[in-house]
Amino acid sequence: EVLRKVFTELDYIVTVRRDLTAPGMRECIEQFGRRQQHQTVSSCVVCLLSHGVEGAIYGTDGQLLELDWVFEAFDNAHCPLLQNKPKMFFIQACRGEEMDCGVEQSDGPERTQSPGCEQRDAGREGEGDGDTRQTEERGRLRVKLPQRSDMICGFASLKGTAAMRNTKRGSWFIQEVNSALRFRARDTHLSDILVQVNGCIKDREGYAPGTPHHRCKEMSEFTSSLCKDLYLFPKYHPQY
Repeated sequence: EVLRKVFTELDYIVTVRRDLTAPGMRECIEQFGRRQQHQTVSSCVVCLLSHGVEGAIYGTDGQLLELDWVFEAFDNAHCPLLQNKPKMFFIQACRGEEMDCGVEQSDGPERTQSPGCEQRDAGREGEGDGDTRQTEERGRLRVKLPQRSDMICGFASLKGTAAMRNTKRGSWFIQEVNSALRFRARDTHLSDILVQVNGCIKDREGYAPGTPHHRCKEMSEFTSSLCKDLYLFPKYHPQY
């Protein structure tokens, strides 16, 4: 719900689908990737919230949806209408069963709240530099893109570890993403926002005295193939 609200306020058209099976998620993602509206938008966001393992999330049928398939569905080959446009992913799911119990801090402060083809890339420096025909052929070549680019993905936890959730307020990662977007989207690019999310997650601790979860930790991370700084620029600055 907080994601629906914040992305609506950031001027995205938000569609929410709940409690899907793995095939249902696959079908939903395929349909979304084929939308002709992508031709006129400037970016897209995909948020997946579920249980999971490293590299996959569960559907309600207990079957797994591979995250690499999700990213492939939006790559430059499979989703040409989103080529050169930022594609954001937020994955709230465990990436394993290992609990991060944390370690005692021994150092630091106390805890507080290219436009054309480059011949050198092909190992062909100096070949055919004087060949007018080759120069003309290169001029007629269309610009090529990598198979996958212009993506950024935030993960709630590190590989092999569990993601934490407050039973009343929701998952730590989504809480922090929501807060960071609300307060920083107007003046901070997304990569730096996710660095700030990492810092907030790093400071959090579980509170469940008498259980293995007491004082447990979590560490979020993100990966990026963005080629420019991404600013979301809300149209107005609501007061929070």
